[in-house]
Amino acid sequence: MKILAINGSHRGGNGFTSFLLEKIKSGAARAGVQFETNNLADYKISRCIACSKCQSAGHLKKCIFDGKDDVATIMGRIEDADVLILASPVYVFNISSLLKTLLERYYSSGTSNKLEVTRSGLMFHEVNDRLKNKKFLGLIVSNNMEEATTEASEVFFRNFARFMDLDYLGTIKRPNGKLVSYGKDAGKEEQYPLIKGVYQELEKIGFEIASGNRIKRSSIAKASRLILPVPFLRQLLRITFIKRKIAAEAANRYFS
Repeated sequence: MKILAINGSHRGGNGFTSFLLEKIKSGAARAGVQFETNNLADYKISRCIACSKCQSAGHLKKCIFDGKDDVATIMGRIEDADVLILASPVYVFNISSLLKTLLERYYSSGTSNKLEVTRSGLMFHEVNDRLKNKKFLGLIVSNNMEEATTEASEVFFRNFARFMDLDYLGTIKRPNGKLVSYGKDAGKEEQYPLIKGVYQELEKIGFEIASGNRIKRSSIAKASRLILPVPFLRQLLRITFIKRKIAAEAANRYFS
């Protein structure tokens, strides 16, 4: 089995997204499978310019940038993998432009005027057969505790799976990176002991994927949980004046 993680962070291997992927990789390694991470920040990725050359008779399914950047290489790795993980920090309430730019280039791998119906019953244009039926996991990283922050990214990943005929395993939504210093300060992590449980859950998810098992919904929930030691925090955050008190306290700590 081959597991491929695509990291859409502009920080590449230096960011919290990469750190969390390493936790998943650690769990997969216990099952003895191959796990590779491609940090998109390390590659040249040209944006689709909507020229539609890839849909013309003389250039069908061939992008004008093939051989001029690294996208064909990355796509080949995606197609060779059994499990695909797409990971991104949230930028302006959605996945990173880096990851979106890569995925937009998949337009060249199918014929747009050839319609198909996906397993989930959606009508869509032709999709590369080497992409279909893979297991797919999403990972979203955000500092903001508001559920609305990750909402668009989660919908994007879910619909990407539905239209591309992928076997959707779920999406991990990991907030609170700043509180634990993005995995770079063990002392910070000691202040929020729940984060250790999150890391253990990520490793467990990696092992489950590598073992060919379904990921439990409870595992996704535990890996996505808030780490603040405040009971019912999600409910409290629905009260505006409490949010303002929390924001004011955070600002005092940050600027003090």
